[in-house]
Amino acid sequence: MMPTQENWQEVMKRLEAVEKLTMELLQRVQRLELQLSIKPAVRELTPTEAIKPTEPKAPVKATGVSAKPQEPKKLSPIPPTEEPKPSVKPSPELERPLPPESPAEKLPPPEPQFKPSRPTFEWEILLGGKFALWVGAILVLLAASFGIAYGWQFLGPIGRVLIGVMVGLTFVVVGEFAKGRTAKWFVEGVTALGLALLYLTIWAAAMRYRIVDFPIAFSVMSLVTAFGVIASVRHDALSLILFATIGGFLTPVLLRTETTGANQVLPFFGYITILNVGILATAAHRRWQVVNFVAFFATLLISCGWALFNYEPALRWQTFAF
Repeated sequence: MMPTQENWQEVMKRLEAVEKLTMELLQRVQRLELQLSIKPAVRELTPTEAIKPTEPKAPVKATGVSAKPQEPKKLSPIPPTEEPKPSVKPSPELERPLPPESPAEKLPPPEPQFKPSRPTFEWEILLGGKFALWVGAILVLLAASFGIAYGWQFLGPIGRVLIGVMVGLTFVVVGEFAKGRTAKWFVEGVTALGLALLYLTIWAAAMRYRIVDFPIAFSVMSLVTAFGVIASVRHDALSLILFATIGGFLTPVLLRTETTGANQVLPFFGYITILNVGILATAAHRRWQVVNFVAFFATLLISCGWALFNYEPALRWQTFAF
């Protein structure tokens, strides 16, 4: 069956569409080669080399002579084009193989999103530990006070004072030994109990038994206060520095002296000044703001008490200077 005129027209339309699509693909390849700075592998066709559609020939009428079929022309094979080489060479660091991941560098497993909540305030520790400890410390202090009073008839003054000092130092040593081995509140309570026993024993030695003079008792009480401040820094205990602050300001009240006038104002205000400097420096170092207010009101109260009972008009300028 011979192809008709309509068949030839349809074939030509398809050839034109293929040619148009081929030209678009060639243009896109050229744009990509220009962007990548690659030598073009396909030569751009000139307008004269473009394939032009040919007019279809008129169909040949069938005759008695059989026409020999023409053999198709063999197309010369297209030489293979070399693959374009990139103009930018990869860095040698990228060519190195990555080291195998060691098990130590693996990320840790993710933590669980929900953690068991801990109570912010533990009543069992408060009532069963801290409260019982402080109540026991107060009871031991009261027992020691009554023991000293009862021991007058059996022990001499020196023996009573030595027993009080030994018991107080024992509690202080136990507090230092228990640091890091037990709860922090236990260390604070035992140390505070030892300091209280030392204050009580020194007061009894100076004011009750009169076996030591005022300067010696005042100096020893000041050393106990200084040790309380150092222990508060060592144990990071706010309760100890509060206890040492109260004990330091009560020292001049407990150890009353009979001296008056200028002989009393200089040692008294000098002691208050040194005590405030040490306490405020410690409070600033540890950022204990409450100690500042305690020291301020304690200074105000003790100064007003001294001015009420020991102030004289002749001490006006010295008092206001301090």
